[in-house]
Amino acid sequence: MNPQLLQYAQEWTSTTERMLKSRVDKFQIKGRGLLKNSIQARLKSEGSKIVITIDMRTSGKYSDMGAGRGQKANTNTTARKQKKWANKFLYGRMYQLQRVASFEVREMAKRLFRE
Repeated sequence: MNPQLLQYAQEWTSTTERMLKSRVDKFQIKGRGLLKNSIQARLKSEGSKIVITIDMRTSGKYSDMGAGRGQKANTNTTARKQKKWANKFLYGRMYQLQRVASFEVREMAKRLFRE
């Protein structure tokens, strides 16, 4: 395991958790106290594999989709507006992590083939 990549993944995990919690307040999600307390990001290193898990209450997904309280997701009603506070943000963060990891893998392959 590349120690620099592991350190980056640890920083990415703690930063993502902190940013998710701040987005709960920014988007004024109902029940934000419970939701913020439920957000947990964990990193586990297993040999050459890094596993990152992000958990949160299910209610966070519903507000992101605009579903709940009798509303189905993606309906054309104004009763419950989507608050895209999580998914778009998380996909952007995962893309950033993927780019760094793939760069590291390419650099390791270059070093191996040079030897």
